Amino acid sequence: MKPHERTLRNDILLGHVKSILKDRPDCHIVVMSATLDSQRFSKFFDNAPVIKVAGRGHPVAVLTTQEVQADYLDAAVQTVLQIHLLSDPRNEENAIGRDILVFLPGQEEIESCALLLKRHLSSPDLHHSLANMQVFPLFAGLPAQQQAEALRPLTDKKWRKCILATNIAETSLTIPGVRYIVDTGVAKYRSYRPTTGMETLQVQPISKSGAAQRAGRAGREGPGVCYRLYPQTEYLKLPGSDIPEIQRCNLDSSILTLLASGVNDVLKFDFLDRPPLPALQRSLTNLFSLGALDHTMRLSPLGKRMAHFPLDPRFSRVVLASQQLGCTQEILLILAALSVDNLFYSPQDKREEAADARRRFINPQSDHLTYLTIMREYAKEVLDPKAWCTTHFINHRSISQAQDIQKQLRQLCAQIQLDPKASTDDEDAILRCILQGCFLNTALLMPDGRYRTVDSNQEVKIHPSSVMSGRKVEAVVFNELVETSHPYLRGVSSVQRSWIAEAAPHTLAKRSLD
Repeated sequence: MKPHERTLRNDILLGHVKSILKDRPDCHIVVMSATLDSQRFSKFFDNAPVIKVAGRGHPVAVLTTQEVQADYLDAAVQTVLQIHLLSDPRNEENAIGRDILVFLPGQEEIESCALLLKRHLSSPDLHHSLANMQVFPLFAGLPAQQQAEALRPLTDKKWRKCILATNIAETSLTIPGVRYIVDTGVAKYRSYRPTTGMETLQVQPISKSGAAQRAGRAGREGPGVCYRLYPQTEYLKLPGSDIPEIQRCNLDSSILTLLASGVNDVLKFDFLDRPPLPALQRSLTNLFSLGALDHTMRLSPLGKRMAHFPLDPRFSRVVLASQQLGCTQEILLILAALSVDNLFYSPQDKREEAADARRRFINPQSDHLTYLTIMREYAKEVLDPKAWCTTHFINHRSISQAQDIQKQLRQLCAQIQLDPKASTDDEDAILRCILQGCFLNTALLMPDGRYRTVDSNQEVKIHPSSVMSGRKVEAVVFNELVETSHPYLRGVSSVQRSWIAEAAPHTLAKRSLD
């Protein structure tokens, strides 16, 4: 367990472990972490003893700027170039590590930084030693082969790597050869607003714990240097640790899991950090709307069947509804595709080529049906799936993982006597089935040409990555509502207004769908 990451599952697990310890005093649990808030965890476990073990890391010199940087991206580029000019890899052949790791918020920033660095490297006006550096991006949506390239040591010791990474490299990966860290001090965080059901994805300052993790990457194999692109005064303002995921995410799935595990009153569950009451109330309301809870707010028979699937409760409800509509096979393929990172990969230098390849699969009325087409086409390719993915700009790791998820879901269906082979070519039936669980994730077209969500009456736009972007239809169903520069719908399909009320008349009877 990595408690410093404070994942939602970790927090739920810790709550269960504490309740087990009350009944089993002979049991012992050890919680370990390099950046653990030891006193907080000790207090949670009834003042458990704290044991500190000296680390084996090498010393890391931490350097900071004198003032706040107006443009952290430009500052990162300039810092990388300065490191490279002042520490020529040809003069460090006996040193342990010579590579540079730069922490940036996301894919867009990474691709922009890579482009700027490569322009500098190819410029005839700059110092010739700059030619001895290769730039590698590293983020979650990158195909596995390109991620491996970023992790693989260079064979020529006269060259060095510059890896541009998100916080995936903060704790999840150890990159050999890294000696220099460039820390921009920011990352992208998701937060959930229970009042609107909207997620936000914003660039925000990291925590002191995150800064320590980043700096530590430079001292894995030998002495290193961390360049923080913010002054010490700003570092002191950072929170001690990140806001736990359990306090900034949708709790629907976790609440259903807790109820299924025998926790009847989730409001009294012993959380390490209690989620906001509005988030708990919103999740209970959502589960009741889906039929997972009865009028006493206990798990219903339908809820017990929904808990059988490791899916968002909305999607579990969709699986159960698929049997009556005869489209279980199609629904499992779609939900498997939604369970992984983006199936498409569009390299910055091949955006038009990737868009052309994507058109082959597009159903202009539906992202869901587009995912279905991709999954079906991939399953037909038996000779060289990797080459097929490369040709069509599909992320091979994501789609192969989706295929594995689909197989697991088929097995789970069989365990509760659902026929996973039930299939149809009726696209309307598939979309109506999706509405059985996603009726609150719908939006209507207003007379002014704008979309408003049925559940919270929010004005929204369809995300540019959707096949529905720019289209005007009477109603849509969507997977998620995310706010970046504007509230955007992602995973969107066209539906009829009348279908929405039919999917949940008990929930939407009082809401205007006219």
